[in-house]
Amino acid sequence: MSRSVRIYLVWVALAVLAGIIFLQRSREDGAYVPSSEQRRMFAFREAELGQIDLFYHGRLATLMRSPGGLWFLHDSSHSHSSIAAPGSAEPAAPGQPTAAAPPSPVGAPANGPGPTPATPPAQAHTEPDPAKAAKLAESVDFLARLIFDRRIQPTEPMKEYGLENPAALILFYGRSQNGKPAAAPLTSLYIGDTITNGFAYYAQVPGDRDITLIPLYQVDQLVQAAFGIDPHPNMNKGVPGERKN
Repeated sequence: MSRSVRIYLVWVALAVLAGIIFLQRSREDGAYVPSSEQRRMFAFREAELGQIDLFYHGRLATLMRSPGGLWFLHDSSHSHSSIAAPGSAEPAAPGQPTAAAPPSPVGAPANGPGPTPATPPAQAHTEPDPAKAAKLAESVDFLARLIFDRRIQPTEPMKEYGLENPAALILFYGRSQNGKPAAAPLTSLYIGDTITNGFAYYAQVPGDRDITLIPLYQVDQLVQAAFGIDPHPNMNKGVPGERKN
């Protein structure tokens, strides 16, 4: 056998060995990478959502739509305006005299029964600032289009992935025909620890055995919109990570 043939056979053997090692590592890791369309986390889009609840380290933020369909953060910065009940006087402005009650209907007895207790003013949402609503809509749309990096089959207890008692939980509610959020969520998503290099979170949909690796920045941008904090300000975002060993 010539020297060139022996070298060729050695290279073939090395290539086969590398392929076997790669397949074995993939099986042990339990990971696979489907197409981008198959890697979509959710079937819904931003326009189909009416509310998002974000539980993050013991804090709750609720993003919901106004009657006009604009997104707003339902917290102390959001105000309600009073709407006078039909037949009642409008609330007087500070320093102004209260408006007189409307006259009795024609034919009503002058000495009739005492006045009916006033009906409390109804509450109406004040429409949010359009610029702020547009930014929130971008954050919601960005999260709704979430594409996971990989799915893995867990080989360790859930606490090793931060999913036994997850620090964050996101609930997605649909949008009913009257524009209000549905009573029950469409789905929810547990957010666990970051992977070793910190560029992705371990995440899991309740009832799903597999764990997904989702980009860090797609969750962090929602946390920033809801609470005004960036959980990982020094990270170079957008780089897929590797499985924790």
